[in-house]
Amino acid sequence: MTQDYETLVGSIYDSAADPAQWPEALGLIRDAVDAAYVGIGVTSLTSGITEKPAATLFHCSSLEDDMALQLWTMMGSVPDGQAVLDLPQDVSWSQLSRMQETEFRKTGFYRDWLKPQGLRDVLGVNSIKRKDMLGILTMPTAANREPVTAENRQLAEQLSPHIRRAMTINDLSNNSVLALSLYRQVLDTLSVAVFIVGPGHRVVFTNALGDALLSDGQSVFSVGGSLHAHRGQSDRVCALETAIGHALAGEPAGHGVPLVSMAGEMIAAYVLPLAGRSGHCAVFVTHSGASNAMAVDVLRGMFNLTQAEARVALLIASGKGPQRIAIAQGVAMNTVRTHLKHIFSKMDVQDQTALAGLVTSLLPPVI
Repeated sequence: MTQDYETLVGSIYDSAADPAQWPEALGLIRDAVDAAYVGIGVTSLTSGITEKPAATLFHCSSLEDDMALQLWTMMGSVPDGQAVLDLPQDVSWSQLSRMQETEFRKTGFYRDWLKPQGLRDVLGVNSIKRKDMLGILTMPTAANREPVTAENRQLAEQLSPHIRRAMTINDLSNNSVLALSLYRQVLDTLSVAVFIVGPGHRVVFTNALGDALLSDGQSVFSVGGSLHAHRGQSDRVCALETAIGHALAGEPAGHGVPLVSMAGEMIAAYVLPLAGRSGHCAVFVTHSGASNAMAVDVLRGMFNLTQAEARVALLIASGKGPQRIAIAQGVAMNTVRTHLKHIFSKMDVQDQTALAGLVTSLLPPVI
């Protein structure tokens, strides 16, 4: 053991005062038990651990955020997993203490998670067990060391209550986890991708469509946890990254950024600073083909536009010209010009640029 017990406990409570210190504290625990890395995760159990967690809060010593969350979502595939979850609070377990190593290596959890990373065993403790919440301390070990020892398990059990208290001080209480679950459920119902971006351009939250966009990688993608978009052939810098930088620096105004996917599809990104969350911003990403029925209703109600006129106004605001609109709508150019004439009169604007500015100012980016 390379770290004395008092130092480990002290680092845990330092993390209670400053959550940014969790990786350092977990790094000390990792070294003390000779683990590959150490993670602590808290999740709502409203949907069961074997399903996608409704809400997750995760700290890790040295694993990238996306890998850490992937580990957490794989907890349902742990061999004999329900029996592990049923263990009392602060009682440790390890995979190789529960089954023979030859059998363990046949499991999907070993094949899909441990083996590709050069890992052998996993030490775990249920640090938080409540009616609707589970918190697990996990410590995977490298393939080139012995299985988890009794000394390793004893130290994990001694540290578990301190971790529980520290996380409670961090306000990772039952109510806050359930609140995060509610926010996720609401944002998952939106018809656009939502990303919450923090210091260093790192993504700290995505809704379901945001996850899908990152997995697809055609329009936006993540490198080292930070959000990026593909650059156009003539772009020397990424407009999205620039807009995020302005928002994180505290500029009060939001930014609308036109982007183009690798397949040539037009994309609209809106970057908005978050009031009361210095150094954070929200990024909404929607494709040109997204449904705009609500926006049509808004424009019709505000300016007495016909449905066809409202659609033309929205297409102009999205950057399309009259000729492209005529082709897309399957109508004659004269029809589009007539619609524009009526739109200019009803909305009291003089040209397409003013029209686009007015429409954009009236409609939220989540339409």
